[in-house]
Amino acid sequence: FRLSRHGNQSRPSIHPGAISAPNPDPPTAPRTVAEALASPQREEWLGSMRTKIRSLRELAVIHEINRREPDEIIINSVWVFKIKSNSVYRARLAACGNRTR
Repeated sequence: FRLSRHGNQSRPSIHPGAISAPNPDPPTAPRTVAEALASPQREEWLGSMRTKIRSLRELAVIHEINRREPDEIIINSVWVFKIKSNSVYRARLAACGNRTR
């Protein structure tokens, strides 16, 4: 803003475009995959999920199965979404603890 003289008093004079208005509805992190895919940030969430899956595969943490062996335990998982302070979209795959050993 710029100070301008009006009579004997100084009052701030705000010019259009000088100050940006805060975003009225900042994006919030979805609670489910369905919410993430239905959100305007769909592509950001999909990219984050793909990155996480690729990383887990490279580290041999997860793998696809065609047939479950009798001695194998399948552990359910949930996606957890978060928008970091620097506007980075993060998705992580969390194992449901009630089935882990």
